[in-house]
Amino acid sequence: MSFNVAQAIDDTTNWFLKAQVVKNIAKSSIATAVVITFIIMLMVAFVYRDVETEEGRHVLALRSGFWCLLIVLGLLHLHQKILETGEPTAPVVGSGQFAPVIIKSLVD
Repeated sequence: MSFNVAQAIDDTTNWFLKAQVVKNIAKSSIATAVVITFIIMLMVAFVYRDVETEEGRHVLALRSGFWCLLIVLGLLHLHQKILETGEPTAPVVGSGQFAPVIIKSLVD
C-alpha cells in the first residue's frame, strides 16, 4: 500500500475541522482574516524584534497588521464571491476560441 499525500492532507484537514472553534473561524471570512492578520503581526514582531526605530516594534506590527487585514479581507471576500457564483475558476480545456487548434495539435 503506497502513501497518498492528497488523502493524508484531506484526513488531517477533516480531523482539524472537527474542533468547533476552528470550524466557526473557517466559516467566517472576517474571522479568518483576523486570524491570518494576527499570525502576520506576530511574525512581523518576531522578525523585527531587534530593529531600532523611533516607533517601536509594536507600532510596526500594528501598522502592518492593519494593512494586511484590509488586503486579506478583500481577497477572502473575492474568493467567497467566486465560490458563491458557482462559476469554474479555470477555463475548461477544449472550449473557447482556440479549441479546434489545440485539439487538432493534440491529435496529430
